[in-house]
Amino acid sequence: MSSFFALFCNAQVGVGTTSTSATLDIICRDSAPNAKVLEVNNSATTPVELITALNNGNIGINNNAPETSALLELKSSNQAILLTRVANTSVITTPVNGMILYDISSNCVKAYENNAWSNCLNN
Repeated sequence: MSSFFALFCNAQVGVGTTSTSATLDIICRDSAPNAKVLEVNNSATTPVELITALNNGNIGINNNAPETSALLELKSSNQAILLTRVANTSVITTPVNGMILYDISSNCVKAYENNAWSNCLNN
């Protein structure tokens, strides 16, 4: 039984390749930057594309054609992005410039810039 489990856990699947380097390895055959590498649809009668990954690395969530200048594009007319919520900024042990989070102790959004956490971002 343990050998079956080990075999199952080490299985690799290749899509568009016979030489896998990950558990699931997908290679796009089309070299165009906007060619779809991955498309995930829901199970509706008329499926809706939920996640799109393009050959250039762009990802669209609820958007099958993410903007070329955006690494990640989220699309919704009735939902928002929920930032990571932490007790306070001290719980981030190795912050990196560009991080954004919601600080629960300060009840506000903060950003890590110039090697320091900002004050609360206000309008």
